[in-house]
Amino acid sequence: RLRVEGVAGTYSYPGQKVGQRVTGYQQEGALSGGYEWIWRDAALAGFVGFNVRSNQLSILDPGNPVVGTGVGAKFAANFYARPTENTMVSAYGSYSTQFNAYYSRFRVGYMVADGVYVGPEAMFLGDNFFNQYRIGGHLTGFSFGPIKMAVGVGYVKDRIQGSGYYSTVEARTAF
Repeated sequence: RLRVEGVAGTYSYPGQKVGQRVTGYQQEGALSGGYEWIWRDAALAGFVGFNVRSNQLSILDPGNPVVGTGVGAKFAANFYARPTENTMVSAYGSYSTQFNAYYSRFRVGYMVADGVYVGPEAMFLGDNFFNQYRIGGHLTGFSFGPIKMAVGVGYVKDRIQGSGYYSTVEARTAF
């Protein structure tokens, strides 16, 4: 298998001066190869490759060590299963040597339409600067042509920011 990934996002946190906010802009691209084991109702894949990660800040923050652009080795694994005709279990995890970035996501779901699942999700992510966990719900598997989509919303607890809410949008396609 060949895996191509692209991720982009923004974040903000309190600066060192009272009332100041630092905004971060993060992008990542990754290319990896791997192998996938496929069974009747499950699949497990593992990947090894590299990523290019860029993290830029709106203002200088000497307390944030993950600034700049660099290349790292990236490792990832993906698991998907349908334990019953109407349920699914999904897990994904990755680690990059660039900024020691990690991401893991676990979802379970119940089918509400053909191939579309709703259910709870949990995520753990971070790097040399931050870490957080997210607990919420997802809607996974709806399509726009060849593109499969997923959305998620819920509660987030961040070491730097404190607590709040999150939302995610994912798009993927097989080629």
